[in-house]
Amino acid sequence: MIVIRAYVGVYGRPGSGWATAMVWLLVLAVSLALAAVAYHCVEHPSERRLRSLVPSRERRGRDPRSVGDHVVTGASVVGADSRVPG
Repeated sequence: MIVIRAYVGVYGRPGSGWATAMVWLLVLAVSLALAAVAYHCVEHPSERRLRSLVPSRERRGRDPRSVGDHVVTGASVVGADSRVPG
């Protein structure tokens, strides 16, 4: 919306249907470029900074299926305190 308002403020409203389609393509390209710049300059560095706060020991050795001390395998839960009957 900001890009459209800026375009209309500088160049005015497009005249024909073809001109409107070209303006929309231009607005789409500019919006995607601005989003990429925002990701590169703001979101990506913030994500790296937040990930650096988590100790690497916790990130490396975790099984994605684990819940606490237990590992979920299908319908059963296998843990350090589980006993096999029989």
